[in-house]
Amino acid sequence: MSLTTVVSVITAVAAVAAAVASVWSAKAASAAAARTSREARAALLRDLSQSVTAVISRGERVGDLVRRLKVARETQFGLAGRNVTAAGPLIRADEEKRARADLMVEAARAHEMRSSFEKCTDEELHAFARNMASYAISLEITEADLAGQLERVEAGNRDQRSRNP
Repeated sequence: MSLTTVVSVITAVAAVAAAVASVWSAKAASAAAARTSREARAALLRDLSQSVTAVISRGERVGDLVRRLKVARETQFGLAGRNVTAAGPLIRADEEKRARADLMVEAARAHEMRSSFEKCTDEELHAFARNMASYAISLEITEADLAGQLERVEAGNRDQRSRNP
């Protein structure tokens, strides 16, 4: 065997080895990319689930605050010697906040009841997650506003009761 033949055989073996290594590397990269994609999707599903839970719980708190605020406002007007129906505009404004919260909760429950997100694209999941996060923030602001109003009205009612034994 000549030196040229030996070099050609070694070069061919090296080329085959490089090709095998390249295929193996590509398979490993593909597996890593698939694993990363699955992990990202799982994290997105967890975020979506947490946002849905936050929307539902905040929406329920908004509803509770509106109920309590209605009673407190009616008491406020009654203690002031005013007709309780005069509190109507304030109560209606609070009820509108509850109605908006109820719509957000319905949307969250619809996502919660969805049996399978596997058929959804990542873009759809991102859109759902953005909506739920937006709803959660909106409800957090509404909840804080209503809680502040309730606190002020109840403080005024306590003050009024202490003046009128």
